[in-house]
Amino acid sequence: MKRILLIAVFYLPFSVAAQTVAFQFQDTIGVFDGSDELTMAWAGGVNSTQWSHVELNFDGRMDLIVFDRMGRRFLPFENIDEGGQVTYRYAPQYIPKLPVVRNWVVFRDYNGDGKMDIWAHTNAGIAVYKNESTVSNGLKFTYVLNTPQLYTDYGTGIPVNLYVASTDIPGIDDIDGDGDLDVVTFSILGTSVEYHICLSQELYGHSDSLVYELGDDCWGGFKESFLNNDVFLDTCGSNFNPAGDANRPRHAGSSIAIRDLNGNGNMDCVLGDITFSNGNLLTNTGTPSDAFMSAQDPLFPSYDVPVDIELFPGFHWVDIDRDGARDMIVSPNADGGAVNTHSVWYYRNIGTEQAPQFEFQQDDLFQDEMIEVGEGAFPKFADLNGDGLTDLLIGNFGTMNSGTISKPRLALFLNTGTATQPEFTLQSMDFGGLSGLPFPTSLIPALGDLDGDGDVDMIVGDGSGNIHHFNNTAGSGNLANFVLANANLGGIDVGNTAAPELADLDRDGDSDLLIGHSTGRVKYYENTGSATSFQFTLATDTLGGIDMSTLWYFLGYAYPSVHDNNGEWELYIGGAPGNVSHFTDIENNLAGNFAEADTACVGLYRPSRPSPAMADLNNDGYIDIVLGNYSGGVQLYMGIDPADISLPEPEVQNSLTLYPNPAANSIFIEGLEDGIHTEIEILDLHGRRALRDTYNVSFDVSALSGGYYLLRVEQGSLREIHRLVINR
Repeated sequence: MKRILLIAVFYLPFSVAAQTVAFQFQDTIGVFDGSDELTMAWAGGVNSTQWSHVELNFDGRMDLIVFDRMGRRFLPFENIDEGGQVTYRYAPQYIPKLPVVRNWVVFRDYNGDGKMDIWAHTNAGIAVYKNESTVSNGLKFTYVLNTPQLYTDYGTGIPVNLYVASTDIPGIDDIDGDGDLDVVTFSILGTSVEYHICLSQELYGHSDSLVYELGDDCWGGFKESFLNNDVFLDTCGSNFNPAGDANRPRHAGSSIAIRDLNGNGNMDCVLGDITFSNGNLLTNTGTPSDAFMSAQDPLFPSYDVPVDIELFPGFHWVDIDRDGARDMIVSPNADGGAVNTHSVWYYRNIGTEQAPQFEFQQDDLFQDEMIEVGEGAFPKFADLNGDGLTDLLIGNFGTMNSGTISKPRLALFLNTGTATQPEFTLQSMDFGGLSGLPFPTSLIPALGDLDGDGDVDMIVGDGSGNIHHFNNTAGSGNLANFVLANANLGGIDVGNTAAPELADLDRDGDSDLLIGHSTGRVKYYENTGSATSFQFTLATDTLGGIDMSTLWYFLGYAYPSVHDNNGEWELYIGGAPGNVSHFTDIENNLAGNFAEADTACVGLYRPSRPSPAMADLNNDGYIDIVLGNYSGGVQLYMGIDPADISLPEPEVQNSLTLYPNPAANSIFIEGLEDGIHTEIEILDLHGRRALRDTYNVSFDVSALSGGYYLLRVEQGSLREIHRLVINR
């Protein structure tokens, strides 16, 4: 497949004392596995995926939206025509237009306008975002409910939230055939499936009103076992028996996929369950309004390759090959502990839309075209074979395949291009055989010459908070050969998830050690030895006063990367909330607080646990970033001339009110929803962050200098920028 170059049209501005630089997502650097070029190399990897259709670019073809539950991020793919071949192109420019969601999301057209709307998890229920996209305004989704969640009437006459567990994926489709979308989901207490009928057609004669009532508390006439995923047909019992349910195990987690799979006009059901690897097809021989599951296939599809995917399979219907008949994608619905490198099973529908028949094609759809190292990706740059070019080494939490234990390892991509036109070729997915060592989860590398012999040595952090020293015995000019020299180096234990970085922060001629860890802080160990014989001594527990944790993310998981920008140190740190913070004012200030210059994720998606690595890959004088994430992949942001880059003009705002404006000491933000994760930033007109908060209706601005600022707010699908004036 021909590789399609992509230059996304959004930017990450950074302003620093030594040089001003902007970053731009690109996929212009080729990545190869042998002679095969990876067409989606820099898309960022995927683990636990949910697949839907939506039209992104108004070309008349349905595109793909993939949501990675583990990585908490969307991956849009444009459906493009390339010489009659079925081709998809990673298109991250649409990500800022999508709401921030977690756990599960499906795209379904609820109002019959031909546009796919978003149904997504919110606290104990469902959020719905209307697709208001147009050719002139582009992609746009608006929260459409007047309540915090979608409501239903359980028979009491009082609407309450339609409960969907955060672990589950509900079934959303027109079950009774009346033209509006119904919902099936496991109840909060029982093992039966609830059927919630949309009353829009019955009440108003159209499909765009989201009014629901419980139609059946045992849809399909079946129950699941409390002990395993066995299904008992023609068995129903009340889900509303608090006394009998007092000591009963609560519903643990299920995925529901509904579709008429035999052409009889009734919605059949495929179930996936937590802790199990199979799917169970339940065949509906009832009626559209009165479902009855009379047969089951617990090894679905038993006529082909049965689904056997660790762990907790979810089933999704999308037309991958564009033949008009929806195919089947199966992927884990787990937040962790699942297969993470071959976790997208693609079954092609060789039948029809009305009578599908699924034929297994591959277990790594799209993953085989990405840099994909499993769970978590921690990149580092260094010349590892002595050819003068910058190579890419990536650590991870672990790589789990079906039936095997997850083991952390290092993937090496050698730079096989030139100093100005780099390209990377996979050398090894387990470089140095480190997966055979008795380390716990996580191998997070740091690279530098620790013994003064001219080659690159390695420090590795693990999931238990310890670090380990590997000496490079290959010698200068040879491919690195890392040999474990000191396990549990110096007895250092930072508690959990040690993320090391090597840099001569005090500029005394030897490499010092920084270690980010799960609290969101960074420990600094000064090298009190020498350039040929290191000795790390703890200097501070909280380097620069840095803390990546927030109210919503008590564990901040700091991943530091140090860059020398024309003689001035800069520190970039990824954190669990998804932001990458940029710190300056480091020189001669190692005991003080660093200045937070800006954030790398303004206007962009926020991947889970971003881990940055810095290098000037094409020798154009601008630093570049490769950003790892929890999905096991990396994304490339090239440094560019920022002369033409500026913050976008604020759009007309209707949702939020900001007052007083101008302000002196405090501002108030009116219109925010309670209980929804909120990010608030104040930026100066150069793009530098002046203040940040995670949620507050009032904001202290007394520390700001007088002048003009931009206030950026993100809450759910809401993204607004307001002008702010500070009077002094």
